[in-house]
Amino acid sequence: MAKRVLITGASSGIGKASAKYLYNCGYDLVLSGRSEEKLSELKNSLSYKDNDLKIIAADLSNNDGVKVIFDFCAENKLIFDGMLHSAGIDGNKLIKLCDGEYLKNLMQVHYFAFMELCRNFYKKSFSNDGASIIAISSVANIVCVKASAAYACAKSAVDTAVKVMSKEFMKRRIRVNAIKPALVDTPLLDKTREVINIFDYQPLGYIEPEYIAFIVEFLLSEKSKYITGSFIPVSAGMDL
Repeated sequence: MAKRVLITGASSGIGKASAKYLYNCGYDLVLSGRSEEKLSELKNSLSYKDNDLKIIAADLSNNDGVKVIFDFCAENKLIFDGMLHSAGIDGNKLIKLCDGEYLKNLMQVHYFAFMELCRNFYKKSFSNDGASIIAISSVANIVCVKASAAYACAKSAVDTAVKVMSKEFMKRRIRVNAIKPALVDTPLLDKTREVINIFDYQPLGYIEPEYIAFIVEFLLSEKSKYITGSFIPVSAGMDL
């Protein structure tokens, strides 16, 4: 029987690349994102195999979005073997420009939504023993460059949650890990591309999202059955 995986942020970037790769690897998928149109386009481009593929539009800028996802899963009696939290928003702003609403929004999508997703995922009605949870974190909280404080802090919160969950969820042998990429070639970096020469920061250039998807599949699979509470950096040569 194919493993079933829930992916947030599946309509673009790392989430979309992971959805494509995992589907082609034979996983059953439930894809979530803000844009139902983009999710439908992705589904239509992939529905050429026998494995199951479902989509659910949900906005994680508030926890109602998480409720929408798990109400859908309960209604369809979906039980998961894995979850990838890839939903994210741009956080490239100087501290003096970071007002409370901006900070709250970043923390909501990256951290609060992740906590709520995991709280629900841990229930036996939604996950099998031995499942795998993966968060897309970042090297931002390691390198701490200018204009990254809000984003880096949100990812630090995610990293702490990963560490604690890996211990709390051990009772059900649910593994919890994070991938920490440097700059990935996704739409979130459109503004960044205009102001930096990537090779000054990453000698190997922008990371293609498909290469993060390969690591996602590794962490979902039996190949990583002894890895939990860990962070996998993907630096592309960035000085960490």
